[in-house]
Amino acid sequence: MRRRWLVGLVLLINLIDTATTYYAVEKVGLAELNPLLAWAASNLGFLPTLGLKTLAVFPLVWVTRHRWYLLVIITGVLSVAVVSNIYQIAKVTS
Repeated sequence: MRRRWLVGLVLLINLIDTATTYYAVEKVGLAELNPLLAWAASNLGFLPTLGLKTLAVFPLVWVTRHRWYLLVIITGVLSVAVVSNIYQIAKVTS
């Protein structure tokens, strides 16, 4: 039961990270600070890159689904990214 909840939480936070990243870069005009995503966005376009990033989390979750502590770590990393996005958006727009 705990693992299903964590898997859902990881996927939800991943979608929130994608949405806040899109808003920060496309609507607010902030730069993408992740060098890999910035490179991919310059070569593939921003929306396809975000789609690939979102889809890339699914295999990671599948591999780690039986190790709850890894799901907690992934959740923490994605949560930091979301908080950072929201902070940067609030800082620029206020």
